[in-house]
Order: sequence, then structure tokens, then C-alpha cells
Amino acid sequence: MSKIELHGNEIFLIDANILIAAKNLYYNPKFCSIFWVKWLKTGIDTGKLRSIDKVKAELEDKNSEDFLSKKVEDGFFDNFWISTQDIVIVNHYKKLQNWANNEWVKNKPLDKCQTALENFAQFENADPWLLSLAMSNKDYVIVTNEISAPNSTKNIKIPDAANADNFNIKVCNLYDLLNKHSYENQDFCFIN
Repeated sequence: MSKIELHGNEIFLIDANILIAAKNLYYNPKFCSIFWVKWLKTGIDTGKLRSIDKVKAELEDKNSEDFLSKKVEDGFFDNFWISTQDIVIVNHYKKLQNWANNEWVKNKPLDKCQTALENFAQFENADPWLLSLAMSNKDYVIVTNEISAPNSTKNIKIPDAANADNFNIKVCNLYDLLNKHSYENQDFCFIN
């Protein structure tokens, strides 16, 4: 993942894997509720942390007893979701699929890439939609746990698509974001 300089104008698009890993591991609400009720909620309320309808659908598919599913249902994430059903985003989605089928596959055995291409093209898959939204606005930064794997034939990683020529998509991980936009007590802050 390439390092980016984070500034105060960015809006951070949260990948589902960030929320799921935070809940299951290092920011489990049983012992780290401050991450959820202070940092994340403040970021949502200020409009600096957002995600997309496809991520919402992934979280809603969880067991109804799941923490994230309950948070979606109880309105915790209100004003968090951005619709991907916009013509500009759909046009970027088409460009991204074209890139995957023509550029990502270069120098790779096509028979080994087919499953990755099919998964990337699934309408429900949030990754290409996050990328497409980020292509529509230079202030969007995707926050993901995914790590670049440009030689992989198993799946197309967000950082690899983001680094493709002409897309100019910024990507960071949660720790980069927290390091830049969090006080010691996990209050959300913006340092220019």
C-alpha cells in the first residue's frame, strides 16, 4: 500500500473489512467501546467517515445478533452510506471493469484469473464500487485492510486497482488514519 499524505479535506471511505476486523479483533466493543462511540461516531457525524450502500448490504447480511448488523439497524450508521447508483459512479465502474479485463490480466495466465475477474464483476462486491466512488472525487480516500498483491491471480486487491494508471485513487489503512486523525483518547481530530 502506498503511503499518502493525509490532509483535512479528505473524506474516508471505509471498507467492510475495516469494520469487521475492528469488531472481531483489536477494537472489539466488549473491551474497546471508545473506538465505536467516540472516534468512529464522531467521524460519521462530521461526514469525514463514509462508506457505500454495498458495504451496508454486506453488514446487513450478518446474523441479526451481530454487533455491526445491530448498529446498522439501530441507526448508528445514519448519514454514513453513499449510494453507488449515480451515473458518474456507474461509468467509473465500467472503466474499472475494463481495466481488470484488459490491464490487470496482462502477463497472467487467463485461466487462473477467471475467478478473480468474475468476483470483481459481481454486482454485490463492494470493492469495485468503493474504487469507482473514489474515482469520482479526488478527496475520497479508501480505508482498507487489503494489501497490494499485483501478481495474484486469485483476486483483485483495492490497492492494486487504486495504483493503476490514470485512476489516482488514494488508499490507506486504519492505522495510518488513526495516527493522523486521532488524539490520545481516541477523539476524532483533523490535523492539517
